[in-house]
Amino acid sequence: VVEWDVQYRVRDPQKFLFRIEPADLDLVLRAAAQSGMNRLLGDHSMDEALVGKREEIAHEARIGLQKTLDAYDCGIEIAGLQMQRIDPPTSVRPA
Repeated sequence: VVEWDVQYRVRDPQKFLFRIEPADLDLVLRAAAQSGMNRLLGDHSMDEALVGKREEIAHEARIGLQKTLDAYDCGIEIAGLQMQRIDPPTSVRPA
């Protein structure tokens, strides 16, 4: 279980209003962030995610999310992405 916060700001109001339906904005941001985070966490060990490379993973996730949103051309700029809590599944904690 991984929790993170994403802060964004509107860079281009016209694109923001007309490229993505307002009702879908949360879904688009959540899906793009989750996809990128899943990919990154799969590329790193649990120890790296918990302590060693936590900041590096968050930085890579922010850059990846921005690239995805730029591809959507939706006028959103990621201001920050911060990893909050990482809990490995109970079945793998002893390992």
